[in-house]
Amino acid sequence: MGDKELGQIYEIALAHNIKYPDNNSPYHIMTRIAEEVGELAEQVNHFEGSGIKRQKHGEPKKSHLAEEMWHVIKCIYQLCEYYGVKKEMLNSIHEKISEYKKQGLIK
Repeated sequence: MGDKELGQIYEIALAHNIKYPDNNSPYHIMTRIAEEVGELAEQVNHFEGSGIKRQKHGEPKKSHLAEEMWHVIKCIYQLCEYYGVKKEMLNSIHEKISEYKKQGLIK
């Protein structure tokens, strides 16, 4: 995922904030993060065959897993926007990429 995709994710998070202006406090965002992480965990459990998920719901679908991942990412970006830390977050990502390149973990 490059800077372009990160920017697009950020734009979608901003659009969501505009669409739902009354639900953008840190409390609302953190509540959504908790909810979405729970739904993501359900999808992971489905993929891993935990419990009776496959018996009840059939084979897991990548699209469902990806959708729940996307929801978590969007909420993180909303929190980033609320606190105005977009630049710092991108710097942190670039620093980690540089570190991993130096360690030979990224080409």
